[in-house]
Amino acid sequence: MRLVNPSDWRVENLRPKGTQAPSINADVGEPILTLVNASGNRLHVHPISDRLVRVVHKLAPEALQVKLDDRHRHPTGRDGVAWETVEGSCGCEWTAEHVPDAKIVNLLSPEGIQITVNFANVVRLTWAWPSSVSPFLCDFKTAYMYDQRSGRVFHYVEREGYKPLSEHHRSANDNHLQPHDDTTEFLYGLGETKGPMLKTGKRYILDARDSLAYDVEETDPLYKLCPFYLLYNSSTNFWLGMYYNSLAPSVADFGAEHDFSTGDSRSFSIEQGALDYYVLLGASSFDSQSDVQARASPAPKPRLRDIVSQLAALVTPHVTASHQFASDAPRLPRNVTPNWQASPTLPRLASFGYLASSMTLAELDNAQEAVGDYVIETRQYGFPVDGMHLSSGYCLDEQSGERMYFLWNKTKYPDPPGLGNKLEKQLQCHLIINVKPWLLEGHKWYKEAALAGAFVKAAKDALVAGGKGTSSVTLNDSSRTYHWSASMGQTAAGSHVDFSSKAGSDFWQKAIRHGVAANGITGLWIDNNEFSTLIDDAQRIAGEVNGWAAPEQAASSVIVPTPKSVSEKLAQQVEDRMGWRGGEIEVGAVGRATLTMGMAKASWEQMARTDPSTRPIVVTRSAVPGIQAYAHGTWSGDNSTTWKCLKYNTKMTLSVGLSFGAGLYGHDIGGFAGAHSPSPELLVRWCQQSVWHSRFTLHSWKAISTTFYMYADQKDVMDALLDALRLRYQLVPMLYSLYIAEYQRKGWPVLRPLLWKHSNVRACLGQDEQFLLGDTILAAPALDFGAREVVFNLPFLVDGADGDAPLTECWWYDLHGQQWIKPEKRGQAARLITLPAPLSYCPTLIRENGLLILAGRARATVFDQDARLKRTIQLFPAAADRKRTVEAITFTLIEDDGITNEAMAGAFTEFALTCCVQSGREASEVLFRIDARNKGYPGSWQWTLELPAGDARKIIVEDNSGTVKVDGVQKGNTIALTVTVP
Repeated sequence: MRLVNPSDWRVENLRPKGTQAPSINADVGEPILTLVNASGNRLHVHPISDRLVRVVHKLAPEALQVKLDDRHRHPTGRDGVAWETVEGSCGCEWTAEHVPDAKIVNLLSPEGIQITVNFANVVRLTWAWPSSVSPFLCDFKTAYMYDQRSGRVFHYVEREGYKPLSEHHRSANDNHLQPHDDTTEFLYGLGETKGPMLKTGKRYILDARDSLAYDVEETDPLYKLCPFYLLYNSSTNFWLGMYYNSLAPSVADFGAEHDFSTGDSRSFSIEQGALDYYVLLGASSFDSQSDVQARASPAPKPRLRDIVSQLAALVTPHVTASHQFASDAPRLPRNVTPNWQASPTLPRLASFGYLASSMTLAELDNAQEAVGDYVIETRQYGFPVDGMHLSSGYCLDEQSGERMYFLWNKTKYPDPPGLGNKLEKQLQCHLIINVKPWLLEGHKWYKEAALAGAFVKAAKDALVAGGKGTSSVTLNDSSRTYHWSASMGQTAAGSHVDFSSKAGSDFWQKAIRHGVAANGITGLWIDNNEFSTLIDDAQRIAGEVNGWAAPEQAASSVIVPTPKSVSEKLAQQVEDRMGWRGGEIEVGAVGRATLTMGMAKASWEQMARTDPSTRPIVVTRSAVPGIQAYAHGTWSGDNSTTWKCLKYNTKMTLSVGLSFGAGLYGHDIGGFAGAHSPSPELLVRWCQQSVWHSRFTLHSWKAISTTFYMYADQKDVMDALLDALRLRYQLVPMLYSLYIAEYQRKGWPVLRPLLWKHSNVRACLGQDEQFLLGDTILAAPALDFGAREVVFNLPFLVDGADGDAPLTECWWYDLHGQQWIKPEKRGQAARLITLPAPLSYCPTLIRENGLLILAGRARATVFDQDARLKRTIQLFPAAADRKRTVEAITFTLIEDDGITNEAMAGAFTEFALTCCVQSGREASEVLFRIDARNKGYPGSWQWTLELPAGDARKIIVEDNSGTVKVDGVQKGNTIALTVTVP
């Protein structure tokens, strides 16, 4: 190691004042400032929009090859980088003032954001908000240090110092703020990582591993890679995001390292540079260059939700729906089209139901019969089921016992098409089949794939491996590594598919056609796709296919890659930013996770081609930013059957959501790994926690599979499990609507930490064992053994619409206690409350004016008639004794066919539902307003409006769309409606 803190910088290029940045129509963008030093290193500052800035520190040309050296584009930009162009004139009004004597360049945005670049000795950037006393981000004195020998690059920034203020000070893993804690900096994000939601004070390895039975508090790394974090300063009420554009192994040190002699800093280091990072400040405060009035007013501070939307747009393969959606979209950056989408297709409605799974079941001697019987038996016990994951036991070779993906064991599965027909057609249960990104040498397709060049290639100087001899194992220079083959711990030689090569993607799609689609199977479970056994950075990939490119063949004519002009340019920018299509390159230069994305894209494209009218089902274990475009679902990997795992998986969910993880996210309920089965209590509590998640799956690798009916002889346990799954299916309309309206269109998580709406309540900044469904439903699951009550801080202040907007007071309704919980005094931010938590339910609160929409009974699937056509809409209007007007809250309810791609062309019905007690109305009246924003999916639904028990106020139904017929008079606290869309 030889660490260098580069110095002796000078200005190489500075955009002259009054000149414009290259617009979106240009071939390539141009940084506003480039510095160079005597060693040939360059540092570029590139404002992309008013609130999105890219900084690149690129080492001298003789350094290792890096992802930014992408020469497939002509022309390339300054220093060989494909710099983003800017839509319209956004960003071009950043001005630069050079002070040569002081070696300072001041960069100023249209909103007054200032970046001071000081290069008098080393380079340091200081970022300041208009009229702010102190900067919101400061480079440290060793900001751009690098290792001259290995090529590792660093970014150090200043952080606040902290020392214990009490003898009862706890570790960084404790999720609650400490007594007398005066911390002002709070760090979140990094996706699926160890420990609590609050990341301050720990070190994290960002890489991907097959982390079976991981310690959810300490194991590092896990399965997914997300180099993004959020910083919140509570003293200034300021949010910002930092995205480090690299898939190489990285380390984020958020205060684990203390060095008094040097000073307080946090760092992000990347194993193989360049350093390429984006500072995200959410959306602009104005929408056009002519909006003079918006410029004159103070710029609103960044909002958390806008930063998450900005990240989503930054990393997602750029496709848009042909339908223009309702005008409730977030303030996306102006270089994002208004109808931006998280994915080319929606997930199927069935993906929100119960998705069963079992390692053991798939390996039984009579597995084909057993899989079908499991679905039937589950329903006989009263549990609906919509999907069945088929683990890799289906491909156990009958002679060797090794797993030969896509090839069926005909002893265990004598009729694969019959299995597909029975589950998919007869039982209406999707089969989701397990595949992994390699072939063992014993696979009958191995030689064909190797000769076609479908595998990752060995390093150029790799020794010839032993085994079967050079004629087979080194075919086409295929890299050989060891892979899981048979039972636990057993491995065999094989090769990874190179998803960056045309040959690899073509081979993979052919395998899907023969082994999956030909058997009538609609779901693909891409597993073990961390590529962690590619241990040599010098192994080579072809670099022909970019995983972040828009799909080569869309799922349907109604959803297409964005057209030419602006949108096509934006699609190209994402492809250039995130992926690689510059020809053969060492895997270490671009990161193994590049192949993770390529696997998802190739899988999605083939499943889309198989049936272009329906939505592909792709579930992935590993993930990278942007993968949700091609794999809707993921989970936290092979977790353990422990109470600790239940608690920390809850925290993990919230981190994933804040980091724009996959929209369908959950955990293996009951725990995957462990010699023991979950106790009745653990299984019940895990189900109660998971009913609120967007993905709900029981999965295990145990002698006795974890099932809903494993404790059928214990009535109280069965009743609790039946109630939990019944609630899950009742929640499907809300989960599905939140996914589409807020995740698919905005990038916002379905399940959110309390700080999402209550960041000004200090207690919420570390609160990660309770969560919000949407903005108004608070779930407080019991996560400890033997707990029969939950104790937590309940917030009574709601954040304003903008960063500086005033806070508003809120009350909460206890769904099970059937009473309002109020602040004890005016202006109270929060207080500690205790709620009963018997084994029979999860404590739940609804914020005033919120809604709880529940589907009718599902007995087999989400498509049962009552589940599709009946809705109970529970209203929680502000209490009658409320002394002040409470802001109305609107929920977007979406109905479509749940299967086809027609919804992306407008074949959906969207209702904006509002509950409130309006100022000027009689206190004895509750207003329920219906506004049909879109009527593209015809149907007739039976709605029952219901007030809390004992609330006898009159419900006034106001229909702005002519879709509602009131069936009768109000009876007590309910009224029935028929809602018809012709």
